[in-house]
Amino acid sequence: MGFQGEYRDAQSRRGVVIRAMADPPRRKEDSAVKRARIAEARRIYNKSRKTEIKTRMKKVFAALDEMKKKGASSPEDIKPVEVLIAEAYSIIDKAVKGWNSTQKHRRK
Repeated sequence: MGFQGEYRDAQSRRGVVIRAMADPPRRKEDSAVKRARIAEARRIYNKSRKTEIKTRMKKVFAALDEMKKKGASSPEDIKPVEVLIAEAYSIIDKAVKGWNSTQKHRRK
């Protein structure tokens, strides 16, 4: 009798597993809408951050080119460029907190 009881338990367990596998879990229809909404919000946020980074980098490069044209190398001439570089690093560091390593390379 003990053997038959074990056999029935094994059979019922298999039945549960088969029924669970027959109906795979489905995604909610609303989740696709939510993902699209979140993706759009992140795209706008990231676009503004990227634009700010590009602008800061252009300002630094423009200041360096101007300094190179003047041929100035005194500490007073270098100071404004150092300030721009520090501001650019600050913005880049804040922007890349959650980004992957590709964007982090811009800091180097």
